[in-house]
Amino acid sequence: WDLRAAGRPDIMIANSRTVQDRIYKYYGRGSQVVYPPVDTEFFKRAEGEKEAEGEYYLTASRLEPYKKIDIVIDAFAKLNLSLKVAGDGTQAEELRSKYQVSSIRFLGRVSDAELRKLYSGAKAFVFPALEDAGIMILEALACGAPVIGLAAGGTSEFVRDGENGALFERQRADDIIAAVGRFESMRFAAEGLRESVLRYDKERFKTAILGIIHNLTPALSDIGEGERVR
Repeated sequence: WDLRAAGRPDIMIANSRTVQDRIYKYYGRGSQVVYPPVDTEFFKRAEGEKEAEGEYYLTASRLEPYKKIDIVIDAFAKLNLSLKVAGDGTQAEELRSKYQVSSIRFLGRVSDAELRKLYSGAKAFVFPALEDAGIMILEALACGAPVIGLAAGGTSEFVRDGENGALFERQRADDIIAAVGRFESMRFAAEGLRESVLRYDKERFKTAILGIIHNLTPALSDIGEGERVR
């Protein structure tokens, strides 16, 4: 049923090259990539939001097994480096009980404003999950935080090793430890990190989607902007 349904749309839009490859593999169809939008007006390093440089690393996610936050915590417990963990989920109590060490701080669920502040003050945002895209990577970079992430999925499309972060190959604590070791010798400018994600902002996303719609339905070109976008 899924394969038959996939043949019905006129076009397909993928939110990353990773998904584009999956669409071709399973559906035998081409698709256009339009990356998900990040709110660059909200996610930015505001005056007064920067904490002491290099005080802590940050990871944030739903605390579920497939997100692999446990391997990040394990790595930083072994490194004895400060790590803040934002998020909640079915693994929360298990992880809190297992890692009762002073270097690991569990924050629970946080608001977007709190998350922005955490991004802005972090030495790096650590992202171990295999994601189709990974919007949190873009949020962190927009706030001037480099990313230490998995060299697969959407992360590998947004993060370039040595330019705006450090990549690791496998979802293992030892791989993260090695990546952190390399990262410690790297230097990044917050302005450059933010610049690397501005092409994913909401306005460009809207322009790309509307461009695809207009190419499919030329008659819409005569409709006003207020009528076209609800």
